[in-house]
Amino acid sequence: MKLGSTDIKRNLLRQATLIAAHLGRGVALLFIVFGMCQVIAGKLGTGLWIAFIDWFLETAARAEVRRRETLDWPTRSLKSPVMPNGQIVNGRKTEVLESE
Repeated sequence: MKLGSTDIKRNLLRQATLIAAHLGRGVALLFIVFGMCQVIAGKLGTGLWIAFIDWFLETAARAEVRRRETLDWPTRSLKSPVMPNGQIVNGRKTEVLESE
């Protein structure tokens, strides 16, 4: 399979998005733990506030990972008689990978 410049850019964008989303999830989880430690230390308002904000951020990062994977799945399909090459999926023409 020959990669063009748009394919390379799309792949780099996908990788960057996934890395940023996974790092965001990790940071959010650390802050959730920090918020819970604040609650245990007796700072109920501050701890709950931090935990809830970061729970929201973690949920958004998880949704971005799922969205990116959902956008990528049609282009990873193997060629079959049911899905001819160049089929239009969600308004975009997709390429179907040849099986070797």
